[in-house]
Amino acid sequence: MSDRFEERLRKMAEQEKNYVPESFSSRIDQVLEELPRTRRKSVPFFRTTGLAAAAVAFLILLPNLNEKTAYAMSEIPILGPFFEAVTFRSYEKHEENQDISIQIPEIVTEDETEGIKETNARIQGYITKLMDEFYTDLNANSYLQMQVGYQVITSTDQWFTLDVEAEIVMASSTNIRKFYHIYVPTGEIMELSDLFREGFDYKQVILDEIKEQMRENMKEDPNISYWNGEKDIVQEFDLIAEDHNFYFNEEGKLVIPFDDYEVGPGSMGSPEFILESPEIYQNLIVQP
Repeated sequence: MSDRFEERLRKMAEQEKNYVPESFSSRIDQVLEELPRTRRKSVPFFRTTGLAAAAVAFLILLPNLNEKTAYAMSEIPILGPFFEAVTFRSYEKHEENQDISIQIPEIVTEDETEGIKETNARIQGYITKLMDEFYTDLNANSYLQMQVGYQVITSTDQWFTLDVEAEIVMASSTNIRKFYHIYVPTGEIMELSDLFREGFDYKQVILDEIKEQMRENMKEDPNISYWNGEKDIVQEFDLIAEDHNFYFNEEGKLVIPFDDYEVGPGSMGSPEFILESPEIYQNLIVQP
């Protein structure tokens, strides 16, 4: 790692007081207010197979957080010369009715863009929202488990995708994923709506293909169902948002994932649909 890069990370740590939303810091403080002062070793996240091997680790102390917080060693997977994903902080709390393990990522590069800054702010805001929901659920349940982690899905000279994943266990287990994308040549944030030529009705084309795949899946396997099986999929599932989750797989195919319970019962887990329509790829204006 270059001296310039190390120095920039140190400056990021020093400036963190003005960067992290106050609500985020106070929320973490609440969760960890009774932690012992000894540093704890971070528990690996439940889905880490997509991460590259960690190459460098060093301690980052953040002045704006409670002194009882256990700071993790920052593990920096070396993903190429363009972007890197950093576990900037890790937190844990393990009690009789609470089991919390959180990894908070940041995207870093030597030439930080406004898009990267905004993406990191969005990630922190998203985790803050999850923590708010955690507290609401905790008040209504005797036991709650929450894990938040991340993995890099794509890192090329054209495209970077980070997957932030949360698993929440109450009466049942719920898996939630949020994908963040950067177009590397410009450092810009990318949404689903940014992938296609102007005028192309990508929402309808994607919707039609997913519905057809759903029908075919149910025909082939009677154990597969979407929604509760009593209503027509066409009536129940009729919208693809401009910022709907997506990612490109290793073959460069566009994948549309859904969270638990989003398009089917809990037994369906988190279904994903790999798009095959030639029309989709003929109208793509960016490639991973």
